[in-house]
Amino acid sequence: MNWLSKLSDALWGFPLIVTLFLVGLYFTVKLRFIQIKFLPKSFRYMFETKEGADGDITGFGALCTELAATLGTGNIVGVAAAIYLGGVGSLFWMVITAVFMMAIKYAESFLAVKFRIQKNGSFLGGPFYYIERGMGKKFKPLAKAFALFGSLAGLLGMGTVTQIKSVTSAVQGFFDPHIKAVAFSIGGQKYSVFTVICAVVFTILTFFVLVGGIKRIARVSELFIPLMAGVYIFFCLVIILTNFGNLGTALSLILKDAFNFKSAAGGFFISLKVGMSRGIFTNEAGLGTAPIASACAKTSSPFKQGVVSMCGTFIDTVIMCPLTGLAIILSGTNFSGDPENVMAQTFKNGVNFLSDRVMEGILAACLVFFAFSTIIGWNFFALSCFRYFTNDKGVKAYNALYILAVFLGAFVPFSAVLKLADIFNALMLLPNLTALIFLRKIVINETKKSLNES
Repeated sequence: MNWLSKLSDALWGFPLIVTLFLVGLYFTVKLRFIQIKFLPKSFRYMFETKEGADGDITGFGALCTELAATLGTGNIVGVAAAIYLGGVGSLFWMVITAVFMMAIKYAESFLAVKFRIQKNGSFLGGPFYYIERGMGKKFKPLAKAFALFGSLAGLLGMGTVTQIKSVTSAVQGFFDPHIKAVAFSIGGQKYSVFTVICAVVFTILTFFVLVGGIKRIARVSELFIPLMAGVYIFFCLVIILTNFGNLGTALSLILKDAFNFKSAAGGFFISLKVGMSRGIFTNEAGLGTAPIASACAKTSSPFKQGVVSMCGTFIDTVIMCPLTGLAIILSGTNFSGDPENVMAQTFKNGVNFLSDRVMEGILAACLVFFAFSTIIGWNFFALSCFRYFTNDKGVKAYNALYILAVFLGAFVPFSAVLKLADIFNALMLLPNLTALIFLRKIVINETKKSLNES
């Protein structure tokens, strides 16, 4: 753990985070603040499908698949962890970072559609293809590196263990918080019967969705994402409106903590670093995952699909994360304990017209559905990476390992896996960020043409 922590901290240090932020700032300026000017149109473009447009799924389906992977437990548990580690000021930096990351999300999705290929009747794309086809064959090792890290990130981190651990923790906390119904013990650690049942059910559901490929993943995402996001947003708004009189004080506290220059060596820089890194962690802008879904969209316009994709970052981090943070602050929740307990206490403290038991159940349901959507969404990303890395060999074996990892993830130590997820995410970001810098003129010049035609 000590070695993993040092490697993770080194990779996610200020050089990487600041570079990513500067790339986002560069695209923002060069693309004439496209993420602000075209945000309203993004909601229209996502439902716009021209007759005869190439692709496998609708633009809305591609966005939901992207959100399925990003709109997960990080928006609930991750925000609580960010506030605990970096103070309430980290919320400010999460939002500021997300605004500039929207420009990066646009750029990578633009490139994915532009350089996608059609293979065996399906459309494929992502960083590995725009690195190989946009930068040239000599950069194929860089594309392979991205694909390898993406495969490992899905299998060992973001797509499986981190999600199932959050779910089983929530389910166990709701049905058997004191682990009275012991199924078995490993190294002195007791596991509840409800943890086992949850792991089995999730594994079976994952199998049935994944065998249907991207079209089934998109259909499930289109159903779950709007529903559960709506439920979660509703209860966060209830908490905020119930405590509306204290909203101004809460916002003032966030801004004051975000610019706590008096303790620059501590509060300010910790708030900045945690806010930026957790913001990137929740929306995955720059990691190269979203463009893999964008490449499958039914569209003939890289510009329009790029605009649709950047909307995902807006929903994920600019809307969801501040709502979570404000709900925590306004409910007066104590930050002692793990993040799951913080959110459970927030829902119980903040909603008075429903019993504590009902609110615990609602939060557990939100975690379950968000985590499940992340599992299936990340499978598509990771499997696409694996197919590119192995030239379509061993696909069934990888899927079997992925499904097995979903089950076993409920019973392995969480801390080491979370560090692995951070490490693989950073290793994915490096080749993708290199490609975005290398191909920036293509994005800028062709986008300007589209803007002039709009």
